[in-house]
Amino acid sequence: MAYLRKENMRISRTNTEMEQRMNDEVPQQLADEVARLREENQELAKLRQDGSQMTRLREENKALERERQELRNKVSRLDESRDHDTLMGTVNAQLDAKAEEFRRQQEATQEQLAVLRKQSDKFEEQRRGAAAQEEAMRRRNEGLSSEIEELRRALGTRPPPEKLEELSEQLQDA
Repeated sequence: MAYLRKENMRISRTNTEMEQRMNDEVPQQLADEVARLREENQELAKLRQDGSQMTRLREENKALERERQELRNKVSRLDESRDHDTLMGTVNAQLDAKAEEFRRQQEATQEQLAVLRKQSDKFEEQRRGAAAQEEAMRRRNEGLSSEIEELRRALGTRPPPEKLEELSEQLQDA
């Protein structure tokens, strides 16, 4: 009988230690995960801001296209004037310069858009990974909680002698 009391106390201590470890480890892991997710949300907000910059660049490109069209219209009007040859050279040079500027800006915009898309894909992949890790941690916590609950129930009821022997062997092996 004294042996059973001693074993019961040992099992009780083990249960208390497991509960303490779980109480110490799980909140810290969750806090770390929450901090990491907040960082990712800040990075996603930055990507959204970069997207608004892309919208601004597109608007600038549209403005350049309108300016280019105005220059073409000006060329058309100059074609009808008497100083056609002299003015055509000047207008063509202006048109070519604006067209080149437009091409450079358009290329830069395309490059920025490609970089932003890659970053967006990367952050989306990281977000999915974090969600999967969070789900796995939640399942692990549920499993530990059910194990603790089983141990509590086992400690609350008197197990059959075979079970006591089995628990004793497991404790000695551990």
